[in-house]
Amino acid sequence: MASSDKKPDKPADRKLTLQVLIEDNQVFTDEFLPNQKLHVITNKTEAHFHIDGTERILRRADGTELPDLQRTITESGIFEGEVLKYLKKAPRPPREEGFASPCR
Repeated sequence: MASSDKKPDKPADRKLTLQVLIEDNQVFTDEFLPNQKLHVITNKTEAHFHIDGTERILRRADGTELPDLQRTITESGIFEGEVLKYLKKAPRPPREEGFASPCR
């Protein structure tokens, strides 16, 4: 058996296929190793779509934020076939118009 035909020995060697959704229902699909950090996902997504990631946040499909991009895919509990969202952060309302305004 050639070395390229060899099956991965460890779960960490098995690539996961993940989808990353951005605005306008654009989807980036790629394979990642479970021990890769989340910033690899964001970097590849930014390169694929030619976007700036400074004002973006990575989330699970249910909206749960994944703010620590230094965590690995495994540490974050991301599984095969999962869909992530890498969307622009929502603007915050001005303080005087927000919920913290004093009552008059």
